[in-house]
Amino acid sequence: MKRFYRNVAASAAADGGYTILLDGKAVKSLKRASLSLPNLSLAEAIAEEWGQQ
Repeated sequence: MKRFYRNVAASAAADGGYTILLDGKAVKSLKRASLSLPNLSLAEAIAEEWGQQ
């Protein structure tokens, strides 16, 4: 599968959690719900993994 994004980052979310940004846009589920992670270390680990793919 071809990667459709160039930049991946972890960021603070409006709900107090953390989210992943792909080209500056927050990741959402198929039902358009925002991805909210409980801590920054998890968000950074996911962002790093996606950045290496």
